[in-house]
Amino acid sequence: YPAATMLICAADHIIPDLVSFKNVIDSGFKIAKDTSCLLTIGIQPSRPETAYGYIETGDTISQADGVNAYEVKQFVEKPDYNRAVQYLDSGNFLWNSGMFIWETQTLLEELSIHLPEIYSGILEIGECLGKRDQEEVTLKVFEELPRISIDYGLMEKSKNILCITGTFSWDDVGSWSSLYRCLNTDDNNNIQSGQVLSINTKDSIILGDQKTLIGVVGVKDLIIVKTRDAILICNKSDEQKVKDLVKEIQDDDSLHNFL
Repeated sequence: YPAATMLICAADHIIPDLVSFKNVIDSGFKIAKDTSCLLTIGIQPSRPETAYGYIETGDTISQADGVNAYEVKQFVEKPDYNRAVQYLDSGNFLWNSGMFIWETQTLLEELSIHLPEIYSGILEIGECLGKRDQEEVTLKVFEELPRISIDYGLMEKSKNILCITGTFSWDDVGSWSSLYRCLNTDDNNNIQSGQVLSINTKDSIILGDQKTLIGVVGVKDLIIVKTRDAILICNKSDEQKVKDLVKEIQDDDSLHNFL
């Protein structure tokens, strides 16, 4: 479908205001068609967030229905707190939401330049669609494609990129802190689920089940999560380091059954 326009969204985010979201997307579709660009959606920061990547924007290049499309100066990895404060104060940085809009023909052209192996694989899969060997060829080609994210493989390399601002409320539910922002807390600012008994406990996330009682006394800012075969306990300020714990489990063959 060379004339089609695609919207790519993450699965793990929350957007309460769907009307505002749709309005931005509709404008984005028009801009993507008018400019034949790879269009990304940045979110106006509301806090110095260190768990998100950022997009530095420049001059206004295009617009539709009052929504401006800006040049993208650079994509920035997750910053430390002081750098995040600078980004917030500058007014030129947006959160990288991981949402994109583009015409399929534009995407194919950019892939042919920056990710030729993936481009060739897509063409090979396209040739077998509707044929008897469609599933076999698709699986074979897909398994041989390079494993790289669209951000690193394409968006950070292409010069044909614009960014629009998502003015709607948005949260990436990819961390315990984001979950904390999205769910209702009790009188002590705790989120609790399962059989939990807490005393003098504040600002914590405690998630268990109905089979095991979790007793918590005199703690603050903790994340405690019990699953069927594992327990996680960490400070909320260290939640981004959980991935380091997961890597250690992955590197230890004796712990693979816990993955």
